[in-house]
Amino acid sequence: MVKGDSSMRNPGTKPNIPDSSAASRKATAKKSSGVVKDSARLAIEKMPSTALKRSLMIPGWGQLYNIQIRKGKKQPFRYIKIPAIYGGYVALGLIYNYDQYWYRKTLHELQYRLANSDQKRDPDLFVITQRSSLISVKDNFRRDRDLCILGFLFFHTIQSIEAYTDAKLFRYDIGDNLSMKIAPSVIQNGPPTQGFSLNTPAPAMKLSLSFK
Repeated sequence: MVKGDSSMRNPGTKPNIPDSSAASRKATAKKSSGVVKDSARLAIEKMPSTALKRSLMIPGWGQLYNIQIRKGKKQPFRYIKIPAIYGGYVALGLIYNYDQYWYRKTLHELQYRLANSDQKRDPDLFVITQRSSLISVKDNFRRDRDLCILGFLFFHTIQSIEAYTDAKLFRYDIGDNLSMKIAPSVIQNGPPTQGFSLNTPAPAMKLSLSFK
């Protein structure tokens, strides 16, 4: 017995052939819906993350990167950022050394007084006669030292965020089209209230933005 397909049994019907044109239209629509990014756009989008990573590794490296990507543009304020960053680290380091020095000094004096019936040893701490006062001074220096360590972490985070933000605004450089002016000013307070005259001048700062 020989079996035939449906087209042979029903000559009037068309064979079920897959529509290749419909599949190609779907593929074309899918391809056209996607956004194709060129190399220049990809490089610009990569700038903020690059600046952030460099600043996290070495302070000021991200700011130097932002200067390099803007070669040929006037950017004197960006050259000030790197010395300012390292100046902040130096200031925090000096504060840390000061607090650590006096913390250890008061700690050793306290330990000596506890072991020798409150006898004094360090001439710099002779003015502190009470044990409770010496403990309080020691705790204050330790607290300030710990806060300085947190200041290191906070400052390092801030300078990294600054480098990221500056690189993020690479395409939003408006040049000389916007000018800003800050000047001292005088303002008048509100009307008299409950018999007291508040309408007196007060010093203030005036911020002016002008578009060209």
